[in-house]
Amino acid sequence: MNAAATHRTPTIQWLRLGLLVTTLAIGLVAAGLAWYRVAHTLSTAQPVKVPRIRSVSGIVWGGRVFESKASLAAWLHSRGAKYSTWAARYPALARVLETH
Repeated sequence: MNAAATHRTPTIQWLRLGLLVTTLAIGLVAAGLAWYRVAHTLSTAQPVKVPRIRSVSGIVWGGRVFESKASLAAWLHSRGAKYSTWAARYPALARVLETH
């Protein structure tokens, strides 16, 4: 082995070690910044304002919205049906209209 070859090997090893240390340092800084952003976002979080949910006040039937028994009864009558027959078939929907 000549003298030039033995002097290059330690230099290359030091360069590789320097590159490894630099890469690790950059990775740690990037991870630290990411965690800082997460911590900052969590510490400054505000509650979400949810709109108030209103109670059901009507039903959709035949592509229309009915908010009263009278309006649905009139619509059914115009189509040759009776509200009492409809209410017997759909008691849950009839209860919605009778409570308002």
